[in-house]
Amino acid sequence: MNDEIVAIDCLCDDILRAMNQQGNIQQQMSDAEVMTTAIVAVLYFGGNFEKARKELSEPQYISKMLSRSRFNRRLYRVKPMQLMLLSA
Repeated sequence: MNDEIVAIDCLCDDILRAMNQQGNIQQQMSDAEVMTTAIVAVLYFGGNFEKARKELSEPQYISKMLSRSRFNRRLYRVKPMQLMLLSA
């Protein structure tokens, strides 16, 4: 599972870079990390974002995990980018 999470994060980051999508410099968590958390939630936790958030908040994955509320707002904002990623 560890290697797959890293691969998902790299894939999301590469796709966002190819789309020339840049986030705000004040963001604590990148759009790729938000997308990675959502994809991991679907793949490993039956769509439970809270379990994925808690699992990925460890230092080796995402050290600056957002709060539940902030994560949901960011997830809603990156939804169009995720749909493009998954439809390709």
